[in-house]
Amino acid sequence: MFIDPRLRLRHIMTFLEIAQAGSIVSAADHLGVTQPAVSKTLRELEDILGTRLFDRTGRQLRLNSVGRNFQKSAGSAVATLAQAQASIQGTGQVDTRLTIGALPTAATRLMPRAAIRFRQANPHCLVCVSTGPNWLLLSQLREGRLDMVVGRMADADIMEGLNFTFHLMDRSHRLPAGPL
Repeated sequence: MFIDPRLRLRHIMTFLEIAQAGSIVSAADHLGVTQPAVSKTLRELEDILGTRLFDRTGRQLRLNSVGRNFQKSAGSAVATLAQAQASIQGTGQVDTRLTIGALPTAATRLMPRAAIRFRQANPHCLVCVSTGPNWLLLSQLREGRLDMVVGRMADADIMEGLNFTFHLMDRSHRLPAGPL
């Protein structure tokens, strides 16, 4: 396996931020750098990879299929590097961490009870729940920042490249479980 020596972590981190923000300007604001610096870094990354990662529509960027695949792999790689760093630095992390993204509709009723019950059954697992719009949660899922997303299905083009283990269909958002 060969990694191009021009590829740097800043390319990956900038790409992931652009993918999550959906625009170079927003990514630049979040990263605390200038818009031209983010544009240049993205251009360099696409040159190194030899392909475009985004479809451009005006000022908006939308991940194409190559970009979505790269986001998933790059996000997983960054998460693995972060875990390696944490293990060496001895941060005293809980044995296991489950990160869940929940749409606001699921976050208010379903997730608090489900998270408490899961944590009671799995005391060495830290459950982290965050909420946000579908596009943000799915972007974080592709990057490996989330383990799962709970909520309604998004449009098919946004869901491309994701796998489903199970699908909740009940309108009341109930899971089959014993009493809490």
